[in-house]
Amino acid sequence: MLGVWDRLKRASVWGRPVGPDEDIDDLLDTRFFLPVFDIGLIILGFVGAHFCVPALDENYPSFVADLVAYTLSTLGFIALIAVSFPRLEVIEASTKIIIMIALVVYPGTLILTAFGGDWQRLFAGIGLGLLVIIPMRRFVKLVGQIYAHRQEWKHTQEIKVVGTND
Repeated sequence: MLGVWDRLKRASVWGRPVGPDEDIDDLLDTRFFLPVFDIGLIILGFVGAHFCVPALDENYPSFVADLVAYTLSTLGFIALIAVSFPRLEVIEASTKIIIMIALVVYPGTLILTAFGGDWQRLFAGIGLGLLVIIPMRRFVKLVGQIYAHRQEWKHTQEIKVVGTND
């Protein structure tokens, strides 16, 4: 009889055996790069909440900066769980949308405040803005997979209905 941990491992991306038709880039993304990115978001959120985020603290009350930082950590944790289990692809896509919005808004704030003469914020904003490529790439793949899965299911239902003898 399988224990809980064995079932979780089999359901995760690390428990699946690698087949010959598997895409190596997709395996590297789901087994390494995306979990590392999500863990980085968790750490970034906690560091931002505990040591402050200067661009947000200057423009908003401190609780808003803390809320944004903890939200980023929470989204990173949810995305980490969702990327670990392929059945949670809709949840992963949802969190990736919000993460992409956060990774556009905060660097945008940095870039806008940089025009006051602080050029370090400009380069930091551009660097952080480039991070949006990682979840965007995964989001596009997920939307394609979800759409293909729904199209496949719809055609399966049509075949069953057409193939019945009434």
